[in-house]
Amino acid sequence: MAISLYGKESAGIASLLGGLASPLFNVVSLFSLEFFMGEERDYSKIFKAILTNQMIFASLLGLLFALTNFSLPPIIVTFLKEIGAITTPLALIVLGASVTYSSLKKNSFALVMVSLLKLIVVPLVVVLVAIAFGYKELELILILALFASPASVTSFTLAQQLDQDYNLAGQIVVTTTSVSLFTLFVWISVLLKLSLF
Repeated sequence: MAISLYGKESAGIASLLGGLASPLFNVVSLFSLEFFMGEERDYSKIFKAILTNQMIFASLLGLLFALTNFSLPPIIVTFLKEIGAITTPLALIVLGASVTYSSLKKNSFALVMVSLLKLIVVPLVVVLVAIAFGYKELELILILALFASPASVTSFTLAQQLDQDYNLAGQIVVTTTSVSLFTLFVWISVLLKLSLF
């Protein structure tokens, strides 16, 4: 979103923010999944999941590369970009294929509530607070991207790692991704109309 509205010069700060937010959100997600499991909490399982989580490892490795000005050979960078470009769409296709009407119907209340909170309520609160603190333009679009985006595909993997309801996690990813096509359009349109971007 940032690149579409503000050009390639905004990519650096967007990437840095993503690199910081991704491991933080993953750690919080791991603790949340274990905390609300309803059973005796196994913190050793959480720390093991944190240490073996590929997203956290990749984000920290990327930050290390950025801080040390280390660069990979161009051929490897090109290869990794091509792989990265297909990872999320492929995961969404696989998750989408696994979702059935009966499973959506079974979890319909949870899916509606999560979609409302994730795509409307939480972004509304965060954006209003950000505006009150004087954030606008690039900073506001980055805040919106962080808090109004659909559930990450990695939440499905995290749920599997901690023996949680990964079927529901997959349905949440598919549902919020589908609904966000509309909600993100509305968010961006409203904020553009208010001249905040």
